[in-house]
Amino acid sequence: MMYGFSTESNNIENYPIEYTDHVIVGNNPDTDHGGWDNQHEAVWFFAKHMEEVLKNAQGKLLFVRRPPVLECRHSFAWDKPVWAMIGRFSIGQLKEKNT
Repeated sequence: MMYGFSTESNNIENYPIEYTDHVIVGNNPDTDHGGWDNQHEAVWFFAKHMEEVLKNAQGKLLFVRRPPVLECRHSFAWDKPVWAMIGRFSIGQLKEKNT
């Protein structure tokens, strides 16, 4: 992140970050609980959604707010375990320097 900010007058404090998007990756949008039927689906859909996020973040800064973790949860509505691999990310960019 600090690459190119080598001189005293050209440091990161002079270039505040502007967040352009905050995303939660891996939720199942078709269910109330956000989980998937098995581990394979949870990981596969996380990867597919993350691919979209990475395309949107290309040329920008990607911040990991919560690292992805594969979790087994219990769905009381379905009375069975469901799987989720959820991560939180923010996309940002350096603001234009006002001179």
